[in-house]
This record gives sequence, structure tokens and C-alpha cells, in this order.
Amino acid sequence: MYKKNILKNGIRVMMEPIPYVQSVSIGFWIRAGSLYETAHENGVSHFIEHMLFKGTQNRSAKQIAAEIDDLGGELNAFTSKECTCVYVKVLGEHAPVAIEIISDMMLHSTFDDAELQKERMIILDEINLYEDSAEDLIYDRLSEVIFKGHALGRPILGSSESIEGIDRTLMTDYFKRHYNAQNLVISIAGNYDEASLLTLLDSGIGSHEFESHKVDKIKPIPFHSGSIRTKKDIEQTHVILGFKSVGYDTPELFTLMLLNNALGGSSSSRLFQKIREDYGLSYSIDSHPSFYHDTGILTVYASMLPENVEKVVELIAAEIEDLRSNGLDQSEFIKFKNQLKGNFLLGMEGPTQTMNWIGKSELLSGHIRTIEDVMAGIMSIEFDAVNDLAKALLSRENMAISIVGKTSAKEEKRLYQILKEIIKG
Repeated sequence: MYKKNILKNGIRVMMEPIPYVQSVSIGFWIRAGSLYETAHENGVSHFIEHMLFKGTQNRSAKQIAAEIDDLGGELNAFTSKECTCVYVKVLGEHAPVAIEIISDMMLHSTFDDAELQKERMIILDEINLYEDSAEDLIYDRLSEVIFKGHALGRPILGSSESIEGIDRTLMTDYFKRHYNAQNLVISIAGNYDEASLLTLLDSGIGSHEFESHKVDKIKPIPFHSGSIRTKKDIEQTHVILGFKSVGYDTPELFTLMLLNNALGGSSSSRLFQKIREDYGLSYSIDSHPSFYHDTGILTVYASMLPENVEKVVELIAAEIEDLRSNGLDQSEFIKFKNQLKGNFLLGMEGPTQTMNWIGKSELLSGHIRTIEDVMAGIMSIEFDAVNDLAKALLSRENMAISIVGKTSAKEEKRLYQILKEIIKG
């Protein structure tokens, strides 16, 4: 069972002991991501994540890496649309050292200009690598359509143009606005000494006086239907559909997760069985929910040979329409409910998974769903609610499509029209 503590400067510390393991996972979660950036700032959250590893007033970049490596630990970070997380996994006895190192990165990073210029080149190379990956690029292009004119529609990495425009002043101004006590949650899970870690945190980062800033208000998140095509000379064609869905704090959350498992979220799902197993037309076929502040999208992704695109799109649309119109039967409902329960419990078995759960939930929602809460939520999913949600969400009125490959503009229009003809909602 997790515990919530508040440091003297207001930083929230979420802790969950797992005494039967040897390790501890520690995450510093910051409300800083592309959702909070202006067009001019796009990519700065991710850029800062890189710069945190490039040296502090007390440690060089090499020392940061070496001190964790010498403990046999793992130090890493990631940036999403809504948050940044710097995290570490070490033996429980080394937790104080790990906390001190990440705290140093949070409080004393120098953002050295020479290092910034070098890291700019790394990120520009990362953007080029991302652009070369159809599997990654297609999601960003879908977001461009769905969230047109909103920060959610911009890429986490930024664009080459926006990254070129980020200087040290812009970066440090953004850092001060977002890296503060209101926007920071520390999550710890595993084998640790609670009292000593809280004392260390309170005397360290908990005693730091951050500048006070208002939490950024999020503009209402739109949903736009439409299609987009990215021309690439590659062997396969990649297609992704997006449907307007629900946010992570909505009552329909668990119902949506069951619906996703039934549609394409597992190897026994309808889309996987139909398109891969029955027809052998796609190696990669799945569905996936993405949850945001007060909305979400349910995506269906597939890659295939160009000559099979129209057939695959027709099959996807037919399965979606069947699920929308006729719903699941009772045996499917029971199977996917049990599957969802197993997915969650197995996914929460390690310290890192638990650390991610309690840290992200507290940062973005301000509360934690315990394992018991989640189990109760899953078991309370009603049969009719799943079918009602399928009918409400799987609609051609709230649908967008992104295509990456050799597809022509004429073919793009044809595929979008096929979807709108087959899906009736």
C-alpha cells in the first residue's frame, strides 16, 4: 500500500514498499511536456531532459553516468506529451546515493552553452532518425490531424526549425516555470528505508526554495476528423486510424480498456485473428488507447504490402462496424475481462512498474488508484456498457486516418472513403 508524504517545500513523495525484492526504483516526475509548450518552444521539454545529464555544478556528465554505473544501477529519462520523468533503479542500499544524484540534476544543472550546442545536434539527428521510422512518424502525423491547432498536435521532439531556435535563455526560462515544487512528484517503490529516505529528501531537495509559478492551464482539446498522407519510398505501407476516446480520469476508463483488448489489443483480439491469422495480410496489426488530460484517442495500426492496403482497410472497417453495430457476445466479454485483469496484475509485479504507476497518477490526476481500486473497476465493467461505448466511439464522424508509404493522394482519398462507407456510425 502506498504512502503519500509532503516535503516542507510542498513536493509530493509517493512511496510503496516491496520488501521481498532487492532493488528500489525512484522516479522524479515533472509536469513538463509538449502539451505545455508554445509553438516557439516545441521540443524544449525533451531538450531539457537531455541537458539534465550533461553536467551540474557538482558533477560532470561523465561523473553522473559513472556514479550510477559503479553501483550497478540504471539511470534514464523520458519525455511524453504531458510529463518528463528521470528515473533510476539500484539496490535498496544505494537509494540515498541515487536520490542525491537526481536531486543534483534537478537543482544544479548548468545548461552549459557548449554542451547545449552539442546536444542540439544529437536531437536534430534523433528527429531525422524518427522521421525515417514509419512506425513512429505515423502517430505524429495522426496527431497533427486530430489535434490541429493544439499543443497535443505537435511532436514531443519538436521540429528541426523549433530546435534550432531554442537557446539557453528560452530553455532556462521554461525550466524555472515547470521544474518547481508544484509540478514535481517523487515516487519510490521497492526495498528501502522509509525514514532515512524521507529525512534525506527533506534536508535536500525538500529544503530548496523554488520560484513560485502558476500551473499552466490546458486549452480545451479538440478532435478533428480527416486524413493525412506522408509520402515515403519504403517497401510497406503503414496505416493508422484514430477515434475520439476518453481521458484517464473518466468513468469509462476500464470499459475502454476492455474494448481495446477485444478490438486489437491482444493476440486473441478480433483484428489480430482476422487480418493476421485468417488472411495473413499483416504482420503488425493492433489497437492502442492513448489517454490525455480530458480526452484520448483509440488507434488501430497496421502495416502491409502496398498491394494489400485496400483489402486490409476494408477488413479493419468491417470488424469495427461489426463491433460497433453488434457488440461483443457474452463469452468474449468474460474472456477479455479476465484478460484485462491478468494484464494489469502481471504488469504491476515489479518496483519499476509500481513506481511509474504511483508517480504518474499523482502527477497527472492528483490521486492514486490502488490495485484493489483497479480490480474493483475491472470487475464492475458491465456487458452493456462495453457495447454502448463501442457504438458511441467507433464513429466515422470522429475518425481520422494517417498513411505513410508510397500511397498517392488519390489512393489516400479512396481509403478514407472506404472507411466512411463501411463504418456507419
